[in-house]
Amino acid sequence: MAKRFGPGVSELSERWVEIVGAPLAAWSQPERYQSGAGGTALVVRAKGPAAALIEAQSAQILDRVAAYSGKPVRRLRIVQGALKGMTSPARARPQRIVKTTGQAPQSVEASPQARLEQTLERWRRDIVSSDSPPDKT
Repeated sequence: MAKRFGPGVSELSERWVEIVGAPLAAWSQPERYQSGAGGTALVVRAKGPAAALIEAQSAQILDRVAAYSGKPVRRLRIVQGALKGMTSPARARPQRIVKTTGQAPQSVEASPQARLEQTLERWRRDIVSSDSPPDKT
């Protein structure tokens, strides 16, 4: 069937990076061919603002698709939405900065009240030490 009708969308997906380039391929993917009165259209799913970029480069993309597939595609139909089968990269979370005093706690109390009092005492000591004027030696 591929010899008679040309490659399908799955083969086009494999070469999508070569057709549109790596930046756009990360944000888009071909979905299907759609026949209509105006000829064949390639439906492309794009995530977010990539739709406008694909629209701007539609002439070059259509030429590259026709060169690869061997069948004329008259237009691109761009659908915005989440890409199927692709997960978005996890956002990097900032590392938590924990200030340590270099001293181990003297005793670990089991009650929440005792832990709260220890924490408040440490904060008080930190505030007092940061408020004191520097030594003039």
